[in-house]
Amino acid sequence: MNNNPIYSTILTDEPELAPIIGRFVATLPALVDKLSQAWQQLDWARLSGAAHDLKGTAGNLGFPLLMRIAAVIETNATRQNAEGMEQLVSELRQMAARIAVE
Repeated sequence: MNNNPIYSTILTDEPELAPIIGRFVATLPALVDKLSQAWQQLDWARLSGAAHDLKGTAGNLGFPLLMRIAAVIETNATRQNAEGMEQLVSELRQMAARIAVE
């Protein structure tokens, strides 16, 4: 298992975004908890919405790996496809734990 930190890909070009990225990283555990709770409750609309929000924010702030997994969760939630969702949410939680600010 890879435990290396994951840093934003945009800070080199846009260092002024560091405070915004820092706030995102600080709130990420709560966002992942919200998504996980929606999955546990099989609240497909809330799960899809939480994954959509995470996908957009992660993409805009330079976390493409996080964006991709959130996109897969969103698609599966929209389709109400539970197959593999537990694994996806677990992978998301593990990846989110590696997100860091330089």
